Amino acid sequence: MKPKIAIITGANGGIGRELTKSLTLSGYEVVMACRDLQKALPIWEKLVRETKKEIQLLPLDLASLDSILSFVTIIKKRYSSIELLINNAGVIPTHSKSTDYNTEYCIGVNYIGPYILTHLLIPHMNIG
Repeated sequence: MKPKIAIITGANGGIGRELTKSLTLSGYEVVMACRDLQKALPIWEKLVRETKKEIQLLPLDLASLDSILSFVTIIKKRYSSIELLINNAGVIPTHSKSTDYNTEYCIGVNYIGPYILTHLLIPHMNIG
């Protein structure tokens, strides 16, 4: 039996970390989708030790269209389908900046990036 696949954006902090742990222990193969792999690596290592399960760690920067497209390509190559997508990542920037797709950063990361990601993964999701 193939494991059920769950993707969690922003999986290295707070709620995302706890969701990763809980879903892993519930039998899902979890993909931690994190912007900063250097920051996420120690959390990933701790979760693997605690759960004694396989957890995937992949880069995903929702402010970068190239990163979103690359992430989706990897997911579609590795997995025949996914069961869960939890768009957990979010930011509250302290200064004005833009995404690489020329949108205000907060709107891009919190809304447009997750929309693009979801839209591209829906055909690959095992819904129903």
